[in-house]
Amino acid sequence: MSEIDLFGRYDYISYEKSQELYRKASKAFITSTAFTQMHGMEKDESTGTNFLSRLGEFVFGEPMDANESDDGGSDDDFAWPSDDEDYMFDPHMDLDEPNFDPFGYHVHNRQAYQQYEQYASLGGRATTEVEGTQIHYTALSFWIQKTMDISTKDDDIFTLALSKMGEVAPQISIADFHTLWIPVLKGMAPKMTRLMLEKSKDPNTLLWRKNNYTLIKAYLDIYVGQWPQRPSLAQDGVDCDCADCKGLSVFLADASLKVGHFSANKRRCKHLIEELCAANADVYTECMNFEGSPKKQKLTVTKSRTKMLSRYRQAWRERRNEASKHLGSFEQKHLAALLGPEWMTLFSMAHLGGPSLSDKDMRKALRMKTERTSTPKAPPFLEPSTIAMFFGGFRL
Repeated sequence: MSEIDLFGRYDYISYEKSQELYRKASKAFITSTAFTQMHGMEKDESTGTNFLSRLGEFVFGEPMDANESDDGGSDDDFAWPSDDEDYMFDPHMDLDEPNFDPFGYHVHNRQAYQQYEQYASLGGRATTEVEGTQIHYTALSFWIQKTMDISTKDDDIFTLALSKMGEVAPQISIADFHTLWIPVLKGMAPKMTRLMLEKSKDPNTLLWRKNNYTLIKAYLDIYVGQWPQRPSLAQDGVDCDCADCKGLSVFLADASLKVGHFSANKRRCKHLIEELCAANADVYTECMNFEGSPKKQKLTVTKSRTKMLSRYRQAWRERRNEASKHLGSFEQKHLAALLGPEWMTLFSMAHLGGPSLSDKDMRKALRMKTERTSTPKAPPFLEPSTIAMFFGGFRL
């Protein structure tokens, strides 16, 4: 779809024709299984290199080097090869201009045009299936923002895309939330906020907020999860494979048993207790001597869920705090626009059933001021006689 857009910008086809193809390709993508099979990718230097190499072949007929820079620029600036001079890309350029030419001249690449002709001859279908399902969040964010521009009242692709996003939200994996969908929503937040302000009376804004809210709620439900309740009595067994320990492991794994009794000599009972300690089993142990048999003992093992529950709840708090950092990276005005008036309730995670974020924690996550920036002025000094006169009344 990005290449279709470039074909229109560089006059290989008319801009109107490229936008028509872009709409068709976007709707086909939204309704296809590819939308539900996308996975985010970790930040990788090779991604930018591959993109620049393809862009160089498209524009200049030769691959570009991501590490190539002009003599006076930093490593973060890319030098665009030219016979005359370097054309530096300006990040503040308006990429939405129909006749925009970021390189200062129109380039005609026969190979690129042949690729378009092949694409059009197949009715807009790709020549090969997509080999990988990973996508960088910047590409998806750019595409969704592009749908904002090309959508019309009769052909609202942007609303269709957000509805699909809300539909697949409960099936998104934890990793994809962090590498794809949360960065995508953050990337399009400024432009979507402006659009919502411009179309505040448009009924579609309620649908946009509903799908954004669904995405964030699904993230909190899946990643943070519900507040852990008292867990099952089933626990992991011990590492030892001796006959005594095998019986102990069977007892620990059985969720229907809470108390187990083991009869053995002191050495074997001591071995069982050592294995329980090594496995960090959440149990209580008690040893008693048999009457008339001082060498034989009875070991009673009682399962407890205190330590296990404590570990689960501590892990939940850590996930809650991590999620608050991700949501706190949004600007407050963007959260209010994207999620609606209930955004603070969702941010607090009270719906998860555990201890919600306090007001101080929320202000800290949102980078809001939590302390006074100036020392309050002391109250004016009053003479004791004045105070007595005020409370005792004036003398007659």
